Amino acid sequence: MILALDFDGTVTTHRYPGIGERVPYCLEVLERVSMYGHQIVLWTCRNGEELDEAATYCKSNGIVLSGVNRIPSVPNKSGKIFADIYIDDRGLGTPLIDFNGEKVVDWITVERMLCDLGWIP
Repeated sequence: MILALDFDGTVTTHRYPGIGERVPYCLEVLERVSMYGHQIVLWTCRNGEELDEAATYCKSNGIVLSGVNRIPSVPNKSGKIFADIYIDDRGLGTPLIDFNGEKVVDWITVERMLCDLGWIP
C-alpha cells in the first residue's frame, strides 16, 4: 500500500520556507507504517531547495521514502500522485490537534485509523 505524506503541518509545523518543529508522534507512526511494508511518498507543494530540505529532513529522521512528489514504480503522466491514503493537515476529515497554538495532524488518531484499516496491527 502507498501512503502520500504532506510535509508542513503534517510532519512538521508550518514554518515555510523553513522547517518547523516535529509534529508529535509522527515519526513513530510512520516507522510502523514502513515496518509493515507500506510505501511512503512525500507529497508536498514544496519545490526546489525547500523540497530537497523536506526530503532530507524526512530521511535524516528515519522516514523511509519511496518517492518525493512522484512514485518511481508507478508510471503516471498526469502529474497526480497515486496513493491508497493521503495524509495532509489540509485534507477534509484529517484528524487535527492543537500543538503550540497551531492545528497539525493528530498522529495518535491516524495510528488508530491505520489499525482499523488493517495497515498496522
